[in-house]
Amino acid sequence: MSGLEVAAAVGAIVSGFSSGVALFQKFRSKRKKDKKKESQQRLEAAQKTQDSLVQAGPSVQQKYGEGFAHIGTPFAIGDDLGRIQLLSHLANLQQSIIELLSDALGGDSITLSLSRLQTSSETVRSGSVRTLIDQYQRLAVARPIPAPLQPVQSSPSPDPQHWAIQAPSDQRPRLIRSPPPPRVLSTPPPQVQWTPPPQVQQTSPPQVQRTYPAPPQAQGYPPAPPPTVPRSTPGLCPEAVRISSSDATVGLPYRCKGCKFGHTGYATLSTTWKRKIKISEDDVKVIWGYLTTKLIIQSHLQRKEKSYV
Repeated sequence: MSGLEVAAAVGAIVSGFSSGVALFQKFRSKRKKDKKKESQQRLEAAQKTQDSLVQAGPSVQQKYGEGFAHIGTPFAIGDDLGRIQLLSHLANLQQSIIELLSDALGGDSITLSLSRLQTSSETVRSGSVRTLIDQYQRLAVARPIPAPLQPVQSSPSPDPQHWAIQAPSDQRPRLIRSPPPPRVLSTPPPQVQWTPPPQVQQTSPPQVQRTYPAPPQAQGYPPAPPPTVPRSTPGLCPEAVRISSSDATVGLPYRCKGCKFGHTGYATLSTTWKRKIKISEDDVKVIWGYLTTKLIIQSHLQRKEKSYV
């Protein structure tokens, strides 16, 4: 069953009454075309039947709207008893009114029992309205009743005689005592003077100068030659040329042209060669000192051999 069975049943009943009104109007128009004369009594009965069909649908719809306005969605859903009764009224409406009018319009005979049609319309209308009223009463009782608001208890108004000035019982005058005069201190209290605490000056610790000894020279190797060597220095290779600062990696400004390390004279280590073997500057200085000593000794021996010859 859907969640809005009562609302759906009420809508179907209202729609059934609207269909009944349309079919009854078609029946009367067909009877007029056939030029059948009707008595005054039958015309009045037909008018009452039509009024009953027209008023039945809005009457059921109005009663449903009143219940929904007070209870809301629970009234539209309804309970089991209300749904069953409304569905039974809908079935009676379809069987008695719609089928009766359909047979009268489709058959050869155009006779119709107006009293039976009016009775069926009133039965369905009153039964549907009574079902909605009973359902409203059941749901209203089942709903929680909110607690009534407690009225605010206002304090009783005071008696005006309570605030009235009462005269004394005896007529004798009473002495009114004045308050005592304020006490005046002879000497003011001593004022305490606040002195800030002395600030302690922080002295930084004395700085100790440390002296480090000079690094000792490598034993067994002569010191490096001076950075500038004149061209007239004995033992210098005559083909020695002055090099740029980028090539003077060891400190000597001269280099032999073609002999590299094999000729007499000063020579420097190549920058490319130093990169290949990946040695430090200290190692370069040691190797350079060894090569310089070797070249000087070779030059000295060559001069001695020339002098003997």
